[in-house]
Amino acid sequence: MQNFLFYLVKMLKSKWYLGTPKKNNLLIFDFQSLNILKYIIKKRKYNFFFTRYERIYLSVLLKTIIRFGFQQLILNYSITYINEVKPKVIVTAMDNYLLIYKLKKYFPLIKIIVIQNARRNDNFFDLCKKYYQSSKISLEVDFFFVIGKNDIFRFRRYIKAKYFAIGVIKNNFFYLKKKKKNKKKKIFFLKKKKNFLIYKNKKKIFNNVFKYSKEKNFKLILCTRCDKNEEKTYRDFLVKGSWHFLPFSDYNSYNAINYSDLIVFSNTTLGYEALSKKKKAFCIVRTSKPFWIDGYNKKYPLKGFFWSNNFEYTKMKSNLDKVLKCSNKDWNSKIEPIISKLLYYNPRNSIFFKKTTNLI
Repeated sequence: MQNFLFYLVKMLKSKWYLGTPKKNNLLIFDFQSLNILKYIIKKRKYNFFFTRYERIYLSVLLKTIIRFGFQQLILNYSITYINEVKPKVIVTAMDNYLLIYKLKKYFPLIKIIVIQNARRNDNFFDLCKKYYQSSKISLEVDFFFVIGKNDIFRFRRYIKAKYFAIGVIKNNFFYLKKKKKNKKKKIFFLKKKKNFLIYKNKKKIFNNVFKYSKEKNFKLILCTRCDKNEEKTYRDFLVKGSWHFLPFSDYNSYNAINYSDLIVFSNTTLGYEALSKKKKAFCIVRTSKPFWIDGYNKKYPLKGFFWSNNFEYTKMKSNLDKVLKCSNKDWNSKIEPIISKLLYYNPRNSIFFKKTTNLI
């Protein structure tokens, strides 16, 4: 009942259309997936299925109700919609949306492609477990492109697919080029979430990094998911001084990690993306789990070569010095065994294009 009311409210807020969706060979399942797919889709013509119900076609909804009634309305609306569009390929970056994995049963001839767009906690896998408690039909897609090798172990327990570890689409798109020589060495402090300001520990960590940058005569740049008009809020909260604020954009974020000398982060995906490129970076761990769950119960210690849960200044300084002094050869050999499993790096998304030739 609660789920029904949730979707009812969503539908009431939607834009309603009287026409029918246009036929197209390529259907993007979830409008917001375009934020990722725009970096890899070569075809200019495609249609959308609006998974968040930003747009609802009345004709499709009426056909759904006439044929199926109100039972499993969301699933059946999706099926009716796909029958109207008649795609040859369905692609989505909404990898934690269970419904996409139910469609193969109804459309065995349509190629369904899923791209993992973020780290996943146990919530999604709990949904999969719950699904199998009442159904013997496999959750399935044709191709599943995941962030790292560990995610293959996690997802394939529940979802049938051909799996490929390719890393993060955007990170691969903004691939490393010949490094520019910085006039002044740069430290980037990465913090993506907008709730940065409520954590006193984060303030202490940033202030310590600022102190370190002053001692080393490095340029410190704060990289968040916020735009320019929120800079003052950060400056009022954090240490006063000559650090720089970088407004958010994909270009700014990836340009930052590509041309940095040192990156300090706290369990953000962008930090791991930098490590996948073998960039020198250090993770300040705030929780009991330094890395996201890797799928086969491997436990990492709270302290390692490029991470620690100790953010007192003396210890932080020692750790950051150690990273900076490490030769590139030694750095690569130390991080490769871990980061290659957590997050892969595939410049220009060559694996994806090879596996989906003529599909997208």
